[in-house]
Amino acid sequence: MTTLTVTEETLIRELALAKIVMLVGAPDTGKTTLATRIANYYLARGQKVAVVDADVGQSDIGPPGTVGMGILAKPIGHIRETPLDAFYFVGSLSPAGQIMRSVIGTRLMVDEALRLGAQKVIVDTTGLVSTPIGTTLKEAKVEAVRPDLLVALERSDELRPLLESFKGLGYNVITQRALKDVRLRNAEERQEYRRQMFSRYFRDTHVLEVRLFSEPPCALMKRCCHVPGQPLSRPVLLELAERLGVTLLWGEKTPFHAFLIASEHLDEKQLSLAALSLGVRRVQSKSASNLVGCAIGIVGVDKLKTKQEPAKHLAVGYIEGFLENDMKILLRVPQTVMDQGQIKVLLLGDYKIAL
Repeated sequence: MTTLTVTEETLIRELALAKIVMLVGAPDTGKTTLATRIANYYLARGQKVAVVDADVGQSDIGPPGTVGMGILAKPIGHIRETPLDAFYFVGSLSPAGQIMRSVIGTRLMVDEALRLGAQKVIVDTTGLVSTPIGTTLKEAKVEAVRPDLLVALERSDELRPLLESFKGLGYNVITQRALKDVRLRNAEERQEYRRQMFSRYFRDTHVLEVRLFSEPPCALMKRCCHVPGQPLSRPVLLELAERLGVTLLWGEKTPFHAFLIASEHLDEKQLSLAALSLGVRRVQSKSASNLVGCAIGIVGVDKLKTKQEPAKHLAVGYIEGFLENDMKILLRVPQTVMDQGQIKVLLLGDYKIAL
């Protein structure tokens, strides 16, 4: 499909002048459909077109919980047909829980699209617009990405306050009525779509054993600390485990917080003792069994690369279990991650993957 059904002359003219286009609107207003049509329209006119999928809960490019980016190689019938060229692991199925990472991921994927030579970058966003969190998220994304054109799809005038704010800041805003050929989806359908996208991503996988204590150490960042923690050394972890009377598989701390993975649930008394021992205000913990199925973002290096490059978000996996005696974590990962040497950091998501 290469024809834009929204054929107002103003939209066509403004799209022609814009390199970065961001679509905003409530759920099921036609953002993804319009993004597909715009992408095909300019691909047919010889432009290199990239799509950034910033809808982490209903990801079409890459697995849910990520901001994905792809360069079109041919016309597509739906955004999910766009090849996955890069992604950023947000670690949540709702941007409300990770606004900062959602915004960072969107900006980085736009930058990557431009680095790859995209002449037109289309940013498809979440439908979270009607709450204070949704407004904050959209304002932050617009300020971070600074699109040349904002295309807003409305059923009535529900976006008016937000759009007036953007216009006041000098952004070019075009408003369109929600597309009529878009079917409303309920919560169960959205959940099923996420399951299908996870199944698609994890079609070709294997189990990788990762040593938690290696050289260099693998940092398992816990999202609740908000900042990366420094891994606790094995001697410190063993001493703390003896005080608590449990087996500890992993631990990391910031100046004020700490996070532990234990063989069993830690009660409040044990958490207080751990905080006192580590010299922090608060300790949070997860039992190993509770983490089975949790999503993991893998930051590392592509094995096929021969020159030194900065680590990137390489893959998404999930925890299959732990080998407590060997201090290893078992990860279900795509075939693109073949050995631990590729891994620099493991990012722990706040959701579980059910296929």
